Amino acid sequence: MITADLISGKLRILLRALLLVMVSACMSLGGPMSYAASPQGEAHLIDAMRRGGVVVLIRHSATDPGVGDPPGFRLADCSTQRNLSPAGLEQAQRIGEWFKSHGITPTSVRASPWCRTRETAKVAFGQSTDWPALSNIFGDRSREGEHAGRVREAVARVGEGALEVLVSHGVSINAFIDVYLSQGEMVVVRPARGAAGASDPGGIEVLGRMLVP
Repeated sequence: MITADLISGKLRILLRALLLVMVSACMSLGGPMSYAASPQGEAHLIDAMRRGGVVVLIRHSATDPGVGDPPGFRLADCSTQRNLSPAGLEQAQRIGEWFKSHGITPTSVRASPWCRTRETAKVAFGQSTDWPALSNIFGDRSREGEHAGRVREAVARVGEGALEVLVSHGVSINAFIDVYLSQGEMVVVRPARGAAGASDPGGIEVLGRMLVP
């Protein structure tokens, strides 16, 4: 005989199992609970950015709910795209304040031509130059290899003492360096060094990643 208590008990077990799956998925995707930098790790990244010779890849800050963009969206019309939410605008502002408070000034800021990436860059840093290589490839991966190659070349060419900021999308950054970021998260990279200290063409060394609180 099936009783209400039996159904309730099974439901509790199912909910616990679902929660474990969600936690595991969040960690595997590089969510903030598993990848926010420790104080020691943050100090290491701050030092690297101050010294330069690195590139900071940032995924656009928080957006309105959704996946990708609405059907028929147009790059020239922000109203047709998925844009930053009020929380995302505040998050972008905190990113800019974090850079300023640590005395870190980018030598250049480039962003995907999507409105949410442009806005993240402009709110955080007061500037943004479109770079198609940072475009969102979520709905069209036909140019994934080309874009990834151009971004890796940019990392390989970063000047000594330079700090370049690139604002892009989660799926695109994953294609560039095989790291998946949360919205508003950043990762600091530099050219990989060979045994003799020479730059490894196309190689990228990930120094660390973090979310600004």
